[in-house]
Amino acid sequence: MKGIAFIGIILYGLILKNKKKFWLLCLIFYIIMILTTTGQADYINYENYYNLLNNGTVEISYMGMSILWGKLCLLCGKLNLTYTGMSLIVIIISMILIHSRIKKIKFCENLFWAFYLIFPGLIQCIQLRFFLGTSVVFWGLIPFLKKEPKSIIVFCISVFIAYFIHSSCIIFLIFLFLPLFDKYGNKKTLFFAFTCFVVMFIGKDYIIKIIENIIPVVKFERYFMSDISQTTTSWFIKILVIWFISYIGARYFYLQISKKNIQDENKEFLLRCVNAISLLLITTFFLIYDSNFHRFLEMGYMLFYIIFAYYFSNYKIENKMRGFTILLILILLCLITYNYTPIETVIKPFFTYSGVNSIFK
Repeated sequence: MKGIAFIGIILYGLILKNKKKFWLLCLIFYIIMILTTTGQADYINYENYYNLLNNGTVEISYMGMSILWGKLCLLCGKLNLTYTGMSLIVIIISMILIHSRIKKIKFCENLFWAFYLIFPGLIQCIQLRFFLGTSVVFWGLIPFLKKEPKSIIVFCISVFIAYFIHSSCIIFLIFLFLPLFDKYGNKKTLFFAFTCFVVMFIGKDYIIKIIENIIPVVKFERYFMSDISQTTTSWFIKILVIWFISYIGARYFYLQISKKNIQDENKEFLLRCVNAISLLLITTFFLIYDSNFHRFLEMGYMLFYIIFAYYFSNYKIENKMRGFTILLILILLCLITYNYTPIETVIKPFFTYSGVNSIFK
């Protein structure tokens, strides 16, 4: 039943014209998914931390948790919420942050959400702490990509707030390099990203010392010193392919916009989106330490959807080409989700009805 609703919502978003409240339908779907799901990945560990913290058994820093996440747990505990209740709060805040930025872009917002619902939406509802962190970053990133006044300050503040929710979000400071490439186009940005990857690989001993002073000790030992989830060659290739799909897709639709003989005031913003996706190639370096360092690429897909939705909303496209393109992207996203998202600990639990979880204690 959940699966039918999932497909129905996606088709509704893709077929019908722009619906300003469509994002709320997606939000309701995620809420229902969380309320009727048990056994998903990370849930038990986070619930255990939540309960121990609110019982006064452990400190906020237990398990290397960040301070703002711990404070949010304590606040929700005072409101007499269960961890499921807190999960709903996190999803609501995260989606409001995303919606508050993309609603100001001149495009059909439901195209963005229809694709987001598939990827990375499903996995984001599992990695809730990272979901909240990246949503805060996204909230600060869009004005920065638009070159709004004082947006660089807003972006830096959003990244540091996100850092105290999920320390890995500090990596998004790489987007501060974007202004350097405004005059040079995308190819040089991509070359810069590749060069950074190579230099970081050569100097990985120095990089690891810097990282040790940035993230909590527990997290450092787990992700940089242990061999619990080492990256295989096949996984590394898969992640590169997943990044490449977002990059080539974003670049293709941007070039289609550039070919039009129309003065489009948003072209610079869209180019920055493509360049941001290019810079995310740098983050694949961290896969040499742990296979979980793939999640940064999820931000790239959000930017890709913005470019795609903008093109489809503002330029005339033949119906056959429109249908073929949407179908192709849907197929690719399904393949990406299948290869990227754990089936047993994410997909199956989410699409299995397990009764209604309690929101209040």
